Amino acid sequence: MVGEGTTKPGDNVHEVGLAAEILAIVQHAAQKAGMTTVTRIKVVVGEQLMVIPEALQFAFSFIKENSCARKAALEIGSTSGREMYVDYVEGE
Repeated sequence: MVGEGTTKPGDNVHEVGLAAEILAIVQHAAQKAGMTTVTRIKVVVGEQLMVIPEALQFAFSFIKENSCARKAALEIGSTSGREMYVDYVEGE
């Protein structure tokens, strides 16, 4: 029996989808700002989304590989609620 707070295979699929969304937002912002390399990203994730920060970091580390964000550090902040947004993108 799986109890509250435990994980099983496939539980982190949610974070993969969020990582893909973050990358799409970052690529759009970088292109709009004329950046070719993104070095730092901060996202804020609502606690009600039940995101596991380590899983989001792990997913993002793979998804970013062939993009302008491949060298970017991802900082994850939290807030109450259900929102998720990219707070800022740094690069050159």
